[in-house]
Amino acid sequence: MAIHTVIGQAATGDDFYPREEVIEKLWDKIESGHHILITAPRRVGKTSILKFIQDNPKADFEPIYIITESVNNGNEFFRKVFKELIKLLSGSRVIKTQLSRLIKSNRITSISIEGFTIEGKQFDYFDELLYVIDHLDLEGRKLVFIIDEFAQTVENIIDDEDIKSAKGFLSKCREIRHKDGVKDKLLFIYAGSIGLESIVSRINAIHSINDLYPFDIPPFSPGDARELINKLTKNAGWRFNSGFFDHLFNSIGWLLPYYLQIVVDEIDKIGNVDVNEIDETVIDVAIENAIKQRIYFEHWLIRLRKAYKGNGFKFAKELLNVTSENGQISNNEISDLAEKYDIAEDFLDIVNALKHDGYIDTPADSKIFRFNSPLLRVWWDRNVNF
Repeated sequence: MAIHTVIGQAATGDDFYPREEVIEKLWDKIESGHHILITAPRRVGKTSILKFIQDNPKADFEPIYIITESVNNGNEFFRKVFKELIKLLSGSRVIKTQLSRLIKSNRITSISIEGFTIEGKQFDYFDELLYVIDHLDLEGRKLVFIIDEFAQTVENIIDDEDIKSAKGFLSKCREIRHKDGVKDKLLFIYAGSIGLESIVSRINAIHSINDLYPFDIPPFSPGDARELINKLTKNAGWRFNSGFFDHLFNSIGWLLPYYLQIVVDEIDKIGNVDVNEIDETVIDVAIENAIKQRIYFEHWLIRLRKAYKGNGFKFAKELLNVTSENGQISNNEISDLAEKYDIAEDFLDIVNALKHDGYIDTPADSKIFRFNSPLLRVWWDRNVNF
């Protein structure tokens, strides 16, 4: 098997490209005791990095990776966290003994990965989680709860319950990070493909996350991108001409591992390619073939439909339509669109979310927005802007 790409899912084991600088910086913040908010766009490889952290823990840390994308209420969230905690702790003989002692206490009559039965009554999982952590001796180790798609959970609660429930949930999450008896035993890392800051700002709850350290995971550098491609193709015998990498990187724009692997995979599908001289023409054919594959890019449109309703969706879609057609959009044009769709109070949150989610960005001190990637711009212009 000459080419082995991983597209659309987390890369683990030998498939993972170890971004050592990013990983070490993240561990530095963990070891410094920070609760962390991962600020990174979709498809940048954050889940792969977080799973690497879980699979390769440093001494005295117990990472627990939990994805909560489908969770839509607070009690279900804490049940999921509680369940994964009990799974982890049950693997330790010392902790098992402590759990047995808890069972024998007056407070607890039974315990399992499904929850506690406390004095004949099922308590909510937030209380149960606090109680277990408070009463366990972790012998100096620290729990690191890695919560993936946390922002989506908050958005689900807003949609399926209401804003009040979402704000109450965020307050409980903050409480657990600061509660005496618990706070010294755990850390939280929150990650996701949508911007948490935009969501909590929209419901006037920014104070609930102001203790989180924002940690950025950037796109690949040209050096990392080159190394990844060499790793993916090392058994294929491919030889690239002198202009290959410059042309590839200019064509992709934003060097996400997702985009890089798509192009490599499409090159591999082209028949009759001279592997001794893979050049700019091959890149152009591969990119054209990739753009024809809706599955590679459709999630960008689906995400937009899920995130915004009514005039909010119409505003975001037209903003991206104009940007894809003209190559850019100005602040003044964005303001005019906000007025057109009567969303003057919300449009900046939407623009910031589009930036966070990886659709558009603007150079420093510029008043012009462009698509981050020419690939996404061309796909959008052909498949959405009509």
